[in-house]
Amino acid sequence: MRKFNFGDNKQTPLIFSNTKQTPFIFSNTKQTIPFILNNRTNNRTNINQIKNTTISVPNIIQHPIQQSKICIIYVYYERKNEKKNETNLSYFIKYGLDDTKWIKMDITTIFVINGHQCEVIIPKKENIHILREDNCSDYEGWFNGINYMSTKYNKPLEQQFDYLCLINSSTFGPFMESTVDSHWLCPFYDSMVKNNANACSPYINMFRRGNDEIDLPALSCSFTLIKINSDIIKLLTKTPVISTDRANSIYRRYTNTVLGKKENKLDSILTGEFGLSRVLQNNGYNICCLYKNNHRPSEPLYEREEFFHKNNDEFLKQTIFIKNIWRVGEQQYPSIPVLYDYCINFINKQLKYKNIFDGLDVEYNYDLLNVSLNNKKDFFHKYGYAEEYILFPKKKYDMKGVVLYAHYDLNNIIADYVIQGLKSLVYIGYDVLFYTASSSINNIDVSILPFEIHYVKNKGAGTDWEMWLNGLKLIKETKLNYEWIMFINDSLLFPINGITNFMNSVINSRDGCDFWGHWYAPEKCLVGTPVEFKFNLIDDVIIFIEKNVYIVLNNLLNKSISAIHLLEIPFTKYLLDKNYKMKSIIDYRNLKGHNVPCPSFHPQLLNQWINNPYSFAIKWKYCISYLKNNIVSEEFNFLTRYLYYGPYGTISKLKV
Repeated sequence: MRKFNFGDNKQTPLIFSNTKQTPFIFSNTKQTIPFILNNRTNNRTNINQIKNTTISVPNIIQHPIQQSKICIIYVYYERKNEKKNETNLSYFIKYGLDDTKWIKMDITTIFVINGHQCEVIIPKKENIHILREDNCSDYEGWFNGINYMSTKYNKPLEQQFDYLCLINSSTFGPFMESTVDSHWLCPFYDSMVKNNANACSPYINMFRRGNDEIDLPALSCSFTLIKINSDIIKLLTKTPVISTDRANSIYRRYTNTVLGKKENKLDSILTGEFGLSRVLQNNGYNICCLYKNNHRPSEPLYEREEFFHKNNDEFLKQTIFIKNIWRVGEQQYPSIPVLYDYCINFINKQLKYKNIFDGLDVEYNYDLLNVSLNNKKDFFHKYGYAEEYILFPKKKYDMKGVVLYAHYDLNNIIADYVIQGLKSLVYIGYDVLFYTASSSINNIDVSILPFEIHYVKNKGAGTDWEMWLNGLKLIKETKLNYEWIMFINDSLLFPINGITNFMNSVINSRDGCDFWGHWYAPEKCLVGTPVEFKFNLIDDVIIFIEKNVYIVLNNLLNKSISAIHLLEIPFTKYLLDKNYKMKSIIDYRNLKGHNVPCPSFHPQLLNQWINNPYSFAIKWKYCISYLKNNIVSEEFNFLTRYLYYGPYGTISKLKV
């Protein structure tokens, strides 16, 4: 680890030693632990009386940082047609902020949502705050986060916390094996103690700022842990920084504070990224980093250390937070992706993920990529894969069917779990007629989709049936020829047990019937979606929907109830009365203990079918509060990677 010491050190010396092993320290906090008896006692009466007794003992401090209060400000934004920042944020939440994986810490996190849009579910906890902002730079977002906490609690940040951790969503981490004896912040803290520093980043770069200027060591632009006091907060938020020391610099001069509103991207780099290190060092505070090049430990590189270099991988793996992709403009990159596969393999292992397309023979439709390059395939395999561009496959099989997909999202996006389901439908050979009641789609360009988007007015419950009706009429009008027609809406998460099982399940369900669904319910009906029927039923299905859907849509009082009782429940009986044959994948009558409300989605019965290879879907909002990543498939975990299990995320509709 390299140390940069510029000027006199104003910081109070830290008293901890440089030894790697820290002795246990006892705090004043007390907790109860089981009282352990000497096994030589023969007093059975006393044993029975006190074997469950607890005694109060001091709480053991395993690392000095546990005695500190830490504020993390994480600035987040989303990029159209890509999922990289969503992946970074979700992993940070599910792994980095999972209290069960690390030693107990006093951490408060503020997520600054830049542009208001965030697909990732952020858990609702007392120590997590969400601040939604208009478009702003990272440095303005961090500044706003400081102001938010100071205003909310009517106290300066440095009087509330000992450390400030600044992160943005371009960095990926933490990449460190979790242990209840340590924390991913500990290496940064230890480096600061060892180097008598007030700020630590994954790496420090050495930049030349002009022919006649001194070299500039600069902390990471995406992650820095800072030991704060009133002087440092003043330096970061109120002290003007001149971007260059000399007027004849290669850049124009900017004068700005490190944190706060920026004029443009260059201002963010010069007074923000470079300014952070300059203002600390010029005022006697040391900086340090985790990156250590054993070949040149004291010789700084004039190329960015976090870029891809020969034999650089092992050094970067020490830095805990890794920025996989570096962009200087649209489709312009100064480095090939950095350790992307290493990072993805790490999170797949830690969070039990498996991409639903892993191991499959997939030919992708590169022509759909919205990039201004001639060779789109070459671009994707060099850079686009690490940006996690949304890319649809070409059809691998032919299911001789069409899916009528009914969609609505309050935030006007097509969520990732929807995208994954659509990609799987295309791959196994379905055509898609996509209908949405959202007023617009903001997170993707429609040109990247292999199908057209049909917009309809949102009329509340029952609108999905009107979408399906519109699709059926379009099929009739255009004389499209299919053998099967499927109804699906965005309440479904699929394919939860992999694409191959999904396709085999559809093929098996079709055999020997005229229509089928995933769940058969106590109301003697198929649960609304998915439902698939033979093409020759189309006229009867149109008649049924036309007769009932407008009664539901014109009911201003109980649309949800009327949609269930006038459409979903009688639809099955209507088709059975016409002597059509029905099948289902999950029949509630085959579940043990099914005499409970909504048995197919009851938390106590889920384990009886959720891992059945023929089961391919779930109405996720009914039960996600009750799920954990170790009771479902790795594909299921992948599909829910931007959602959140447990009581702090989306609250399940089914109450038990």
